[in-house]
Amino acid sequence: MFLHAYLRASGLDQNALRAKQSLIDFASGYDMKISSFHVENASGTSLDRKVLWKMIDDANHGDCILVEAVDRLSRLKREEWDKLKKAMGKKCLNIVSLDLPTSFLIFNKNKQDGFTETMFVAINAMMLDVLAAIACKDNETRAFRRDQGIKRAQELTPEKYSGRPADKERQQTIIKLRDGGLSIRGIAETLKCSPSTVQRAIKQQA
Repeated sequence: MFLHAYLRASGLDQNALRAKQSLIDFASGYDMKISSFHVENASGTSLDRKVLWKMIDDANHGDCILVEAVDRLSRLKREEWDKLKKAMGKKCLNIVSLDLPTSFLIFNKNKQDGFTETMFVAINAMMLDVLAAIACKDNETRAFRRDQGIKRAQELTPEKYSGRPADKERQQTIIKLRDGGLSIRGIAETLKCSPSTVQRAIKQQA
């Protein structure tokens, strides 16, 4: 059984390799070594991920896919999540996620009797579905709050808000969005700027 690490970040300005060492350390704790790393900057809400599909295509029957969290693998809606599971299921690929302890049991497979193994496989599959659904819901909630922030900014400064304002106007918009309860990452996504730009504008205001 080969261990393939999948690392994903949504935007090009985000570090997809951030969790690499955590995955290496985790595998080492089970006396295993990661065979390959697959790094991708793409949205987890889409199945259009070339690196993910190449990893699945290259993997051998019964191999293991290691991720930092289930949401790194999927923020997909139910129908698309089922398609991804089906593709991985054809090769009997095992998913191990650092935020899903029941998935670790695959490494102790040889120590389990048939009943115990079957029970834990069923439990892990159920928990995987639950975390995938939570990841999808979390993404929808963040999108809803972002849209609320945009609407609020438009109401407060209708004559100035135009998607990506100039520096001074952008700073004012950042403050208004922050006062409206939007997170730093949510503001950055809304204004298409980096989180550090948002933090800098907040500090300048203070």
